[in-house]
Amino acid sequence: MFYIGRALSAGSEPVRRDAYDQLWEVPPARVVFRIITAVWGTGLILEAGVRVLLAAVLSTGRFLAVSPVVGFVFIGGMFAFTVWFTRWSRQRIQAALA
Repeated sequence: MFYIGRALSAGSEPVRRDAYDQLWEVPPARVVFRIITAVWGTGLILEAGVRVLLAAVLSTGRFLAVSPVVGFVFIGGMFAFTVWFTRWSRQRIQAALA
């Protein structure tokens, strides 16, 4: 998730990429990246499991109707968690440094 975050927030700007790379040198930031990575990894595995289960029990038409909703729920939930956890972690780190 570190590299995905860097690509999304810094793009190809070298100064912003260097600033983002420096986050890895901050131990609490590494913990945040690892937690976010674990949540996304677990969430994507659970999503795949739910889709396999739905494919086994639903007809093809119903599965195709429900599948985008499942993806939206999982991806949307993980994205919302990432935004919330990043903001929460940033506030805690700033409070600890103050």
